[in-house]
Amino acid sequence: MSVQPNQEPNNIVELGQNNTEQYWCIAARYHVGDENGISKVKFSVLELPEMYRKKGYKILLDDFRIVSVSESGRKGVNNVFECQSGEVVTARRHIGDENAMTDYTVATVKILVETENEETKILQCFTQNIDLIHTKRESKANWVEAVGKVIVARTHTGDENGKTDTKFGHIYFKDLTGETVRLLADRTEESDKISESKSNFFKTLPNWTDIFTAAAGTVFTEQSLPASLLPDHTWVDPNVTLSDGTSDIFVCFGGHGNANKVILGNFPVPADAYEKIVTIRGKNDSIGITYFIQGVCHQASNRFLLPSAREIRTVCRRPRGYGLSVCVYGFMGFGYKKWRRNKYDPLFGNTQLANLNDNRIDFDEDEETTYIIECSTQMLNELFPAKTYSISDAQRTMMQKRTAILKKYNFITDDNCYSFGSPLDEEKITAAVNELNKAIKELQVDIRKQLGNTDFETFNCCEGDLDELINLEVALDFFKEI
Repeated sequence: MSVQPNQEPNNIVELGQNNTEQYWCIAARYHVGDENGISKVKFSVLELPEMYRKKGYKILLDDFRIVSVSESGRKGVNNVFECQSGEVVTARRHIGDENAMTDYTVATVKILVETENEETKILQCFTQNIDLIHTKRESKANWVEAVGKVIVARTHTGDENGKTDTKFGHIYFKDLTGETVRLLADRTEESDKISESKSNFFKTLPNWTDIFTAAAGTVFTEQSLPASLLPDHTWVDPNVTLSDGTSDIFVCFGGHGNANKVILGNFPVPADAYEKIVTIRGKNDSIGITYFIQGVCHQASNRFLLPSAREIRTVCRRPRGYGLSVCVYGFMGFGYKKWRRNKYDPLFGNTQLANLNDNRIDFDEDEETTYIIECSTQMLNELFPAKTYSISDAQRTMMQKRTAILKKYNFITDDNCYSFGSPLDEEKITAAVNELNKAIKELQVDIRKQLGNTDFETFNCCEGDLDELINLEVALDFFKEI
């Protein structure tokens, strides 16, 4: 099944020859039969017109993330996959029958261009000209595609006899003069056919090519005693042997090997990834996160999961307190984008946006508030697709209190930079942690009111309210020699 592109938006620049750089994304899908039937995809290469390539414009796929959905839409599990504007699908993985999860790797398309002042400007891309194709029976879908467009959304309900809706779109950007330019996606390459229950399609992944083929690692949680109402500590064991012959475990501010430890899930690891990431692990395996200021163990674990393009919530199960942790610090902790651009990506050869000498840790309340609202909204939508919850007002209030607390104890300078001057006295750290924990508990109460008891407990993996999110002992230990 295929359709022709709809009418172009106004003010489109005429496109020239193909760019020689190759950035692949999934543009079409073929399926016949049940979960053991045949599946294939078509990859399209995103290309700039020749005239823009000559002017120095470049394509970059950035901000890779995993979106996991239920293939069947079983009760209580999200089955709606949708890219944000300007995102494309670079990989799709499904193992099992219709009740198994499908993982989509998506990336944001960005355009880089050098200005007259020799500064690199990042132009954001956006998606327009959407086509929707409805397939009545997945088992008889054959090819589902829209000529010259790429897949940007998909929803399937039921087994192989269920219906599927797939959306396709064009990717655009505005050049330095404000002209709207459409990226080409006309040149395609068909994948090998494979059983749907064992399918794993990819050509472009974040900085490596063996993401699903190397050794398996494990993410652990140490369960707190039920009566304690504390969040579960998490850490990552990549199960690899480093070149010096030692096996390494990333403790993420805490310990490992406790008798109460539980495996949250396993994940595939590129063979050499942790040889590189170990160089930026930081004190107490903080991996660029200042404890309690920018995140806790959950955010550190997610950063150590980056080589697998996974997050805790997409590995398997979530630890106690994870929902509240995301509401306070997001998935990756504050300062993530800058840390990734300057510290993480260069390890894997991506230095286009890096400033290796920039060690300033910026503070921006508005940006950080927007980040945690986006993360918590995404998680709420995944857990409760049929409901519309909003906790953003409560998060804004908490963030205002957080800013006042950190400024009160001089953790933020007058020029909006985080400050961790040495030495930091124990009294100051204790007071800041206690006051911040109080603000977080107030946020927790507000979230429970919005979600109700049952959904809140599902969201936070905890029957009662947490006594605290930030561990004072861990904070004092972290700042002891900072």
